[in-house]
Amino acid sequence: MIIGLYLIYYALLPGILIFILYKIRSKKKMIKGIGYFNKDEEGIKKSGLDENKDELQKLKVGFVVFILLFIPAINFMSFHLTEVTMERERMFTGHGFRSIVYDPLDHQIGPSLDTDSVIEEMEENNETWLTEDIKEEVDFDDLTRIPGMLSAYYLDKRHEGTEHIVLTYHYLSPIPITRSIAFRVWEDDDETWLSLEEERTLVYPMSPSWADPF
Repeated sequence: MIIGLYLIYYALLPGILIFILYKIRSKKKMIKGIGYFNKDEEGIKKSGLDENKDELQKLKVGFVVFILLFIPAINFMSFHLTEVTMERERMFTGHGFRSIVYDPLDHQIGPSLDTDSVIEEMEENNETWLTEDIKEEVDFDDLTRIPGMLSAYYLDKRHEGTEHIVLTYHYLSPIPITRSIAFRVWEDDDETWLSLEEERTLVYPMSPSWADPF
């Protein structure tokens, strides 16, 4: 399934866009050529210039309609691929190239356009999310000043014996842009704390799977 999602994300959606642009460019060249070689009215009529202009207009309208569909579709695919990859972790067993896939996602809050509600839920479950530690590293007011969807993921990497918290913020933009902030969870007998491991901004065509850097 995940391969199919990536094919849609990287091949189908941009492929249709490129094809429409190619057809518009080709049609413009054809119309220009017809106008150059046919100067009289009768020649223009026989050459089908009006029909080609009608087809060009339809292509332009189709391009505008597709762009209106493309922007939410490509952003949805980016968000969905981030979700899917957060829930998949491949662990090699050590016997040849054998591996198993498991779900490392223990807890999740969001995604939500109501970013305050996500932060409030993290604060209510501070024992899990260590929100005060996160706030020492993350300025939520700055992060969310541009509209977008906030998510919080708690990941248990069993094959590494480590746990992580990853925050993602999907900006509402014409192309997919995602901010990822990743922490490692440390524990000893008396205390649990976080360390900021990585911050990155993913801009299409960067892979949504990179939101989880571990």
